[in-house]
Amino acid sequence: TQSRSSAASDVYKRQIIIWSLCNEGGCSEGANDTNALAIARQLKSIIHQYDNTRPVSGAWNSPLENLIWGWGPKVMDLQGINYNYGELDPYHKTYPNIPMIQSETASCLGARGVYVTNNTAAHESMYTALGCTEGWWTADATRAFIAGGFAWTGFDYKGEPTPFSWPEINSNFGTLDIAGFPKDTFWYYKSWWTNIPTLHVFPHWNQETETDTLYASQCQSSPYQKFTFTGVGSSSGQIKSYDGKCVDATCANVQTGCAPLQLSPCNSNNQNQFFVHADGSFKTANGGCLDLWYSGQGPAVGVYSCDGGLNQKWDIVGSEIKSESYGDRCLSDGAVKQVWAYTNADSAELFVNGKSQGKQTVPKLSHVQWSVNWEPGTIEVKAYDKSGSVISTESVSTTGSPYAIKLSIDYPTGPIDADRQDIALIRGSIVDSQGRIVPTASNFISFDVSGPGNIIGVGNGDPSCHEPDKATSRSAFNGLVRAIVQSTNVPGAIRVSATSPGLVGDFVTVTSRTPAVIQPSV
Repeated sequence: TQSRSSAASDVYKRQIIIWSLCNEGGCSEGANDTNALAIARQLKSIIHQYDNTRPVSGAWNSPLENLIWGWGPKVMDLQGINYNYGELDPYHKTYPNIPMIQSETASCLGARGVYVTNNTAAHESMYTALGCTEGWWTADATRAFIAGGFAWTGFDYKGEPTPFSWPEINSNFGTLDIAGFPKDTFWYYKSWWTNIPTLHVFPHWNQETETDTLYASQCQSSPYQKFTFTGVGSSSGQIKSYDGKCVDATCANVQTGCAPLQLSPCNSNNQNQFFVHADGSFKTANGGCLDLWYSGQGPAVGVYSCDGGLNQKWDIVGSEIKSESYGDRCLSDGAVKQVWAYTNADSAELFVNGKSQGKQTVPKLSHVQWSVNWEPGTIEVKAYDKSGSVISTESVSTTGSPYAIKLSIDYPTGPIDADRQDIALIRGSIVDSQGRIVPTASNFISFDVSGPGNIIGVGNGDPSCHEPDKATSRSAFNGLVRAIVQSTNVPGAIRVSATSPGLVGDFVTVTSRTPAVIQPSV
């Protein structure tokens, strides 16, 4: 009945590009399930009674043998696969004439503006999402038989808290956070999905608490990458940094792991600071191994159950401890920062306080990155075309403390309709005395409206924020806060103001107009 009503609806038809019979559970019947095959053929027949112009598909997340030898290839016009990138090529080899689509993919984790995972606050570093984002799109974009993919998800959403549990209350999968603010991965897609000249540089350049946090970054002549291991042979020892601190592998449960690790004052009585370097791995007293997180993607370095993988292999090379995983990366104090740039330019060059850190060719479907010693000031990236001409520039500076609120209208670019339904998305930015967004600000902001409009919601994108969404005030998260303003049925000027103790306030005006078409009341 549902298939018949959906296929028969002219409203649905105008919006549909693919008909889907099932998602995951409904697609996962075994290879010899003749009952599932009969039902699938019946559903496809119903759809074709009303529309045979669009392909019929389904979203498989099942073992390869069920995918290849199940009922799917007997019914599907377009084979959908959720994740499971390793199944793409075997399926295509078996059925070269059936096109494919990544019906659900990505699920790349990260909280906007977070670059050091904070387990207590349940904030996942954006660096977690970066390799995942490039990985799924490269898998699709380099295979002509794949139509594309649906990245899970466009926005963060309430529920399914991942990768943490309480106090986290929403997912981290989105390309935009739950308040509609873009995460860094947004600009990766913009770089490779559009021809619009794009350049995005991160992280922010406020040092904060990254010092004494353990990472792996590009090997270079830096004091922050100088470590001494005091162990000899099978005897345990401490891993000491250039300034005399020790790597501390304290972790409640190495089966689930902990990252990033910290550098702490050396303590000969703390067994979590002692390692044995054997078979290339630094093994801890608590049964774990020093681990380059996310299967070697990093950049965080943690402790995890020893598994013998390359991400747990480390070579002592002079005063450096070098990862055997891919890339030329060394153990680093967090004062060494990875600077990334997403751009569709031909090449890019980083400057730290005016000094070039090198020019790099931008790899297809990827990014450029530099490992640099942090110092206060400004980082700037220049993007170049093939002729060597600068086509775009972006800079990120160390900011001052919060000074003022700056309001702007993200959406729409013009008036809204006075129909009691249309809305405007108001962005609140916490800025310093020079007007630069303070990327760590969390000031509590109160909104007020005068004129024919109402505040119907607020947000900030923090996946662990428990403040109400239906309110007129909200704390900022990493410098940004959102208010949603809705029209009444009276046209006019809607004045939206924002205040916070100790900050200079601001206001914007949203204009509502008589709608061209009067919608029925709801």
